[in-house]
Amino acid sequence: MVDVSKIKKRLGIQILFDFDDVIEAVNFGLDNKLNVIEINLNNINFNNQLHSRKARKEIANHIRKYKLALQFHALEGLSFFIPDKDIQNFVVKSLIKTMNYASEIGAKRITFHLGTDMSFGMTAKKIKPYEVYPHYFHTLIYDVLTALKKNIPRNVYLCLENVGGFRYPFVLDIVPKLLGGRLCLTLDIGHINRFVGVDKEREYSFFYNNRRYIKNCHMHDNNGEWDQHNIIGEGNIDFKPYFEFLADSDTYYIFEVRPKESAMECVRRFNRLF
Repeated sequence: MVDVSKIKKRLGIQILFDFDDVIEAVNFGLDNKLNVIEINLNNINFNNQLHSRKARKEIANHIRKYKLALQFHALEGLSFFIPDKDIQNFVVKSLIKTMNYASEIGAKRITFHLGTDMSFGMTAKKIKPYEVYPHYFHTLIYDVLTALKKNIPRNVYLCLENVGGFRYPFVLDIVPKLLGGRLCLTLDIGHINRFVGVDKEREYSFFYNNRRYIKNCHMHDNNGEWDQHNIIGEGNIDFKPYFEFLADSDTYYIFEVRPKESAMECVRRFNRLF
């Protein structure tokens, strides 16, 4: 049985391009009686604010005053699969800096992507470098995640999302060995719905088996054809099985639907459905 009251206490939305200021986004959440706001740092204004010590202090004071749970979605486009040590070090340091900013502000969780490996045409087929150099990339990703885990502040959870290179078989082998402490997972339900058959079952089972590490959950709908980020009810996803296996977790439930009007429609539909 789904405990809807528990979900509602941890229900929020992601803000991407709707505002130019983090505090404005937080105030929108407060005005709409939401308990959590996820700030997507792919908004250049949000990202620039984090680099300002004055702005970080103002944001920290604001969320402390109103006791809203704040979390971040890290920059996308950064890939940990580029086989160059200098680039690897840059990407790791960049995410560590974001984690430290989140800790200073009082943000609870950061969602991040591993990125993807490149594909190269090889006479009527495509191949990725990790398939040619499996040992190199296994060591590379293991070392990256280990370095990140060692640098997670004590008041932040760093949450790896199921997208891109997360699905590579060797990554699915590495990740469970490193989960725990402050290194956790973001479950994106919409992303699982893109799969069918054994691929869908594999990813669903991965999260079911590692459900105690899920600290963030992204919710949006689609019809399985592509990652539409639709309003719930405008696709074919059944959310109840996910709510059931997350029942004992302390995850936050985030409607990752844009713009904010669509996200708030998700909140209204959720309240009507449950």
